[in-house]
Amino acid sequence: LVESILTLQAVDEILDETTPNWMKHLECVAQGVGNGISGLFMALGGDAMIGQSCVNALNGAKGRLSSLTADFSVLLFVVVASPFIEIVPMAGLAGILFIVVMHCFQWQSLVLIVRRQIP
Repeated sequence: LVESILTLQAVDEILDETTPNWMKHLECVAQGVGNGISGLFMALGGDAMIGQSCVNALNGAKGRLSSLTADFSVLLFVVVASPFIEIVPMAGLAGILFIVVMHCFQWQSLVLIVRRQIP
């Protein structure tokens, strides 16, 4: 739930926009319902959308088509290409994750941390 709100804040900062409070409340309710339903199937609920959302926002995505495209791509990879995915080294996946982090990190915040302006 907290990650959903942090994702909204991160995307708002990237796009220089402000998400209305009613949309944040709607996101929290949807996340709670989804986590509750996943718990019924003995699955671990969560969000894990900050990386995808930041990459989409940095590349100019404004609507839901980018998320739907990513969702169907993952579904296709898992269903059709799972034997090939198992061949990909973990180091390659870690490298992709590192590149996403480098693009999403607020590098200016390091100066504030060094100056101790951020606790």
